[in-house]
Amino acid sequence: ALDLATLRRAEDTHVEKIYAFAPALGVAWVEAHFPRIYLDANRDTTELDTSLLDGDWPDPISTDPKVL
Repeated sequence: ALDLATLRRAEDTHVEKIYAFAPALGVAWVEAHFPRIYLDANRDTTELDTSLLDGDWPDPISTDPKVL
């Protein structure tokens, strides 16, 4: 459980308004209806911060610094 301020830092609000022009340019649009703090749909399945786990992860993990 996180406090509201921490949850809000991981929130991308009003993205649909910022990019409202995109469909008119023929840009495909995929929009998640859940916050990325729960699941970041733009991440590779190997991008996992293992410090969030209480045990070993059995699958491959990315070593990219952006994950941490």
